[in-house]
Amino acid sequence: MALCNFYNSYNTRSAQEKGEKFDFIFGDLTDTPVMTSPPSSSSPSSSSDWQLVERAARLAARLLSREGGRYMTHCNGRSATAALRRFEAMAAALETGDEGLEIRVRRRDSFVPSFMETWVFYELRLLRKKS
Repeated sequence: MALCNFYNSYNTRSAQEKGEKFDFIFGDLTDTPVMTSPPSSSSPSSSSDWQLVERAARLAARLLSREGGRYMTHCNGRSATAALRRFEAMAAALETGDEGLEIRVRRRDSFVPSFMETWVFYELRLLRKKS
């Protein structure tokens, strides 16, 4: 079983260049942005933050090893409904690089005591397309 934690001292570009594949990828990014609108003078980084989240998810889809491979990540608090919708739409549109496989998105909500709120976690799983 091959594991990868994206942003904890692992060079994902090197993994892609070497053709490495992983059974499980943990996307341990900082919080997914709450803002879903284009950047403005009050929130200039919102767009680039979303680009990072989307780039990580696209890369994960290409680095998963085979049918059943999983990319697991946290998104945001359950009350950030617009951000959750944007993440789900982005995840549903991911391409796997294999025409016979697709990404299935599974959401789990769990109370996180240190945040004092219910947090949303996603599992993106590589599965065979249904005929």
